[in-house]
Amino acid sequence: MDSGLHIVNIDGVTFELSLLGAKTGRRVLTRLMNALGPVIAGASLSNEKERALTLISGALENLDPDFVDFLCETFAPISFVEVEGGKRPKVSEVFDVFFRAKYGLMIKWLIECVKYNFGDFLADGTLTSSLSQAGTASTSRGPRT
Repeated sequence: MDSGLHIVNIDGVTFELSLLGAKTGRRVLTRLMNALGPVIAGASLSNEKERALTLISGALENLDPDFVDFLCETFAPISFVEVEGGKRPKVSEVFDVFFRAKYGLMIKWLIECVKYNFGDFLADGTLTSSLSQAGTASTSRGPRT
């Protein structure tokens, strides 16, 4: 079983990422699936990790600000960042000052958070097949009998 913690270095900055609980994860996954729907077609890469990264990056590049805020507000309280002096505060405690003028780093951090929490779901084709089945189900519904 995963310990729930993952240390990652992004552009020379060390972050400690945590796994979401199932209830919060379900909310994020639902919104992520809605955001990823339009980019599924462009993610037909054979390499699973490349496909996951393409899906996540494509979704984040085309997101509305409210969804980016939602992701930041969801992951910041469960992520830690190493700052001067070796301290590791929660990202939520230093968010505004830390990410000021570092928006590229912020998006990379979000991508890592999503990959850590949903990477297996995104990489193994589950998302693609889930969205395809959902699309088929929604278009093939007949009258109830």
